[in-house]
Amino acid sequence: MKETEPLPKPSWAIRAQKQIYRPWFVLNHFVHYSPVNKDLAMYRSEVQKALLDWSRRHRARDSERIVDDLLEATMMHTKSTLPIKTEGYKELCHKDYQRTSKQDKCMVGFARPLHWKKEDGEIRMHDNFVYNCYVNPKIITEVAPRLKIVMNTWSNATKAKVED
Repeated sequence: MKETEPLPKPSWAIRAQKQIYRPWFVLNHFVHYSPVNKDLAMYRSEVQKALLDWSRRHRARDSERIVDDLLEATMMHTKSTLPIKTEGYKELCHKDYQRTSKQDKCMVGFARPLHWKKEDGEIRMHDNFVYNCYVNPKIITEVAPRLKIVMNTWSNATKAKVED
């Protein structure tokens, strides 16, 4: 998934905030929707016994807060894209392409370089593709190097088993 907004995320993006819960708190979780958690699943009598306010609508109590996405947490979007969705990307993603509808867009991410500035322009000079997403610096500098180490360790252990 392309990160179409740089970090820190703008305030309008709060509607798409991601949730991190302790496993014991979540009873059921629906992808892209809020979870059914212990607070939400309480009966009125349980809420009153806990001396909490009863409401027919769920309200986040002390269990939610907005995090600093530069210092506290980061989320990496991952998803597969069907080959048919990337068909014709050389044309659709090129700087000279004229869109004819909303669905007519580049589905391949061309990330701005890590230290990109507006003055650098919106076009990749070596191939004339339009930048359409941002790099998450934490993924590049912290997560990816650690992941590579783990993957290499796993790969080496697997090779050693095969050779035995």
